[in-house]
Amino acid sequence: MAGVRGRNGAGRRGGEAPLPPRRAQLVRDILRLAKQRNWERGYHVTEQELVATFGVSRSPVRAALKALEQRGVLQARPNQGYLLAQTRRDLERVRIEVPRTAEEKLYLKIIGDRSAGVLPEVITQADLLRRYRANRIEVSRLLLRMTNEGVVERLKGHGWRFLPTLTGIHSADASYEFRLIIEPAMMLLDNFNVDEEAVERLRQDHLKLLDAAARGRPIDSMWTYDLDASFHETIAGFSGNTFLIQSIQQHNRLRRLIEYRGYGRYERVKAWAAEHLAILDALQRGLPKRAADGMRRHLTNAMNATRGVKG
Repeated sequence: MAGVRGRNGAGRRGGEAPLPPRRAQLVRDILRLAKQRNWERGYHVTEQELVATFGVSRSPVRAALKALEQRGVLQARPNQGYLLAQTRRDLERVRIEVPRTAEEKLYLKIIGDRSAGVLPEVITQADLLRRYRANRIEVSRLLLRMTNEGVVERLKGHGWRFLPTLTGIHSADASYEFRLIIEPAMMLLDNFNVDEEAVERLRQDHLKLLDAAARGRPIDSMWTYDLDASFHETIAGFSGNTFLIQSIQQHNRLRRLIEYRGYGRYERVKAWAAEHLAILDALQRGLPKRAADGMRRHLTNAMNATRGVKG
């Protein structure tokens, strides 16, 4: 995020060169996949699985795996390939920043057009090629990415359908109703166990974000969205409940469709970042009831703000 942290700076060891944009994106996609599928430490990460999942050739996959090995995420074993060397909590601390590419801009344009009602519910690759004048490889890659992220689903016959879950204000309300039931309650579970390191890392990231907003520095909406999503997923991780973790992860992927445009608005960003910090403060002080009440207020405020967001 410009003005908050150096590009590709977080998550790499001293002396390592920044990753090229496409490789950085693939590395991030692999990290996201590991968390989505709850890979355990020691999981055998194969080229074949990643090639099939992301629709890329072996060469970029090998380069991404090597980058993850250099960052201590993977461990190379002779004749075995790579094994996951970190726990889920370790993975939450890995930061790979991706410079904005033409492909990323197209991705945001497609999501924005669908959110604004410009794109229909069902699309084809040919439709996107004509509308955005992009090349076939780029569009194919984006459709695969959106499928993996739960934004679209491929139809059996022809084309892709945008998932309707979060399209429109009524669905947005339903989204927040779901979160209001789940997120405050999970903080009161008997086995809810706060990771102090993870809380402090989130706190520092939010302080940097607030500092950038206060200084009027450019706010990268996707980086800010990722921070917001990481906040909610990290807290879900404290529950130790796989069903809750996966529900929040899936929900975060879906709500990007209607919410990402608001992440470049200074006033709203400052408001929710401050609310996040209050929740983190309550968790650090061992006050789960106060944290749960703060989460309830935060989600209610976010729902009200979403109702007022214009395209």
